[in-house]
Amino acid sequence: MFTFQIRTTVYILDRSRSRTAPEAHPGESEGVLVVDRYSADKALSGVKNGRLTQACCWAHVRRDFIRVGKGWADQKEWALTWLGRIRVRYGLHRQRLGAPTNSDRQMALRDAVAAVRRRCLAELADPTLGIPARKVLTSLDEHGPGLTRFVDDPRIPLDSEECSARGEKWARTLESDLDGAEGRLDLGRIGRPE
Repeated sequence: MFTFQIRTTVYILDRSRSRTAPEAHPGESEGVLVVDRYSADKALSGVKNGRLTQACCWAHVRRDFIRVGKGWADQKEWALTWLGRIRVRYGLHRQRLGAPTNSDRQMALRDAVAAVRRRCLAELADPTLGIPARKVLTSLDEHGPGLTRFVDDPRIPLDSEECSARGEKWARTLESDLDGAEGRLDLGRIGRPE
């Protein structure tokens, strides 16, 4: 599902994750695109020409750490420690919503984000870091700019699941009205979800 928020929010259901659905969205969209680090998102023309900036999803990063913790017993404690850091970040983000930009809550979030970055770089410098952990931290480092966009703009959600939750009822309504064989919408049958 692709979400566009202009003056209204537009939900586009597409059977594919390719860039064709968002590219077909009419108009010259500008702003922030919340993404899950899928490589096709980088190929969007709006991203390439600078009209769209990517904000990466923390729920997907969190899943990376869960995978390491469940898949490698010797790295479970390491993964749990990182999951705790992510949980703190979510909490600080919720606390600062509605607070002035230069508030103590905003500064606490900014400090926590900087501390996570320093910790990530320090662990990546450790030659004894296990390969699964190194892969997760390398991704965290590479996607750092997209993972921190929410700090300066509280309107940007930490994860794409927040965007998806907004459209979940509409998505169910639209999905039930899809003509499966051809993938068309029967606009006469679409109603407001309850």
